[in-house]
Amino acid sequence: MKSIKINLKHLLSVLVIVSTTVLFSCQKDNSMNNQPVSDDEAVTVSEENAAADAEYEETAEIGLSADADLEAAARAGHTNFGAGIHANLDLFADLSFHVGPCTTITVTPNDSTYPKTVVIDYGDGCICRDGKFRKGSITLNFTKPIRRPGAVLTITLNNYYVNRVHIEGTKIIKNQSAAGVQQ
Repeated sequence: MKSIKINLKHLLSVLVIVSTTVLFSCQKDNSMNNQPVSDDEAVTVSEENAAADAEYEETAEIGLSADADLEAAARAGHTNFGAGIHANLDLFADLSFHVGPCTTITVTPNDSTYPKTVVIDYGDGCICRDGKFRKGSITLNFTKPIRRPGAVLTITLNNYYVNRVHIEGTKIIKNQSAAGVQQ
């Protein structure tokens, strides 16, 4: 006959995990309002959520456009990215198309080194190419060009509004490709 050795520590750990799971998985959440939502309210919330998601994704496109412009400028040998209104328009053609004609773009440091911060400032507001009114700013922090393995782009919205809707948050894009793999 074989004898089975049971480690008392492991047995107690398993019992604690199982009992905790059973106790907490069956509790009713009373924090939710149990009133039914009308169809109109559901449609409104859904439309607002979709619009906010689309604007949040647009900020990612803005970040990728800035990265593409910075890389193109570096490949062309530019060492001074300019500052102030539109920085150097010749260097930020893709980004300028995305953000519109009424922004101030500031690049720090104002050369080809990284990490790099790009601030797109809509100021007190302006109508952009897509017909939407935007105000506030978007800050892009690049650890290195996003196409390089390990690069991180952090997008922060600062007092950012689109058509009177306040959109806030931080989005992080990481390049998790393997070293030596070019995308």
